[in-house]
Amino acid sequence: PEMTIWATPPPHLVVDHPDCIGSTGSQNFMVRVTVEETGEPLRSAKVVITHEEAEILAMAYTDHAGRARLELEWPPEGFVDLTVSHMLYRPYLGWIQTTPEGADFTSLQPDSAIQGEVVQVEALGFSWDEEVKLNLGDTILESVEAVNGAVVAPAGFTVPVPFELDWNNLLAQGKTSGRCAAEVLRVRSDTTVDLYTYNARDRSTWHLHRGGNPTWNSPNVS
Repeated sequence: PEMTIWATPPPHLVVDHPDCIGSTGSQNFMVRVTVEETGEPLRSAKVVITHEEAEILAMAYTDHAGRARLELEWPPEGFVDLTVSHMLYRPYLGWIQTTPEGADFTSLQPDSAIQGEVVQVEALGFSWDEEVKLNLGDTILESVEAVNGAVVAPAGFTVPVPFELDWNNLLAQGKTSGRCAAEVLRVRSDTTVDLYTYNARDRSTWHLHRGGNPTWNSPNVS
């Protein structure tokens, strides 16, 4: 057996993740990891979602921007644990509430939008007729109405202008029931993307992923 020993106090991690998701359907969300002392994103951090008896529900590694996307299918009601670890940093342990009986997004149209674009949402699992609060990242959006527990198109919101071009957590929560839902919406540039921007001599167009494989570095290329 072996144990990692730090010669100096390890840096702390700052982890951004939803506080609340649903326990039904598919729950998609982003986790972002930065180093507290420098504010820099941390690549190759291991993000793990577990439940009782250390049952692993999902696992992913952060990319060059410190982002990891996770998906949970019908997660257990109550709470799940979120652990972020990296050999050179102090581990992070948090939790996410999974609200009983719901809720979940069933559709985003479109699921990749530009600033100022209207996004229509559909979701199930709320409590009959109630107001549903929406957040995109840290931004509070206009609420939508659930009828008989469902939010249906053309209910939706307009992506704020300006807004960060990135993959963002879209979070919904019933004002009366407290039931939550999580989905990922990419806010992208409205300019045409040239897919042939890779240049072996220009490191801004690529980076080395885990395993040493060249990978796109441009946020406009997926």
